[in-house]
Amino acid sequence: MYGVVTRLLRDAGIQPRIQYQVTETSTLVTLVAGGLGVAVVPEPVSALALAGVTYRPLRPTTTIGLALAYRAGRSEPHLLRCLTVIRRLMAAQDVVLQDLSHRLGASGGQPKTTSL
Repeated sequence: MYGVVTRLLRDAGIQPRIQYQVTETSTLVTLVAGGLGVAVVPEPVSALALAGVTYRPLRPTTTIGLALAYRAGRSEPHLLRCLTVIRRLMAAQDVVLQDLSHRLGASGGQPKTTSL
């Protein structure tokens, strides 16, 4: 996400003065609520509705890649059902799942990652 945000700012001619970097979005929005700056967050974060925080949509919109991670070699019914639902949702959006496990050198005990 950091790379996406810095690219968007650079493309807009903005040189940010980054004071804080956090990994948790809720922490980021809490810093904004405390008056410690602004943040670019995914749209669903607006559901946090913290007092003093205003959310505004950005235009143009951008996308980020997502990955689905699960342990290789697993075949529990709940995992298979979940994968089936995700594949159906992706197919309905004309998105093809790509197996990225070769990037990780995945073997029997390594997590399996599938791009969404």
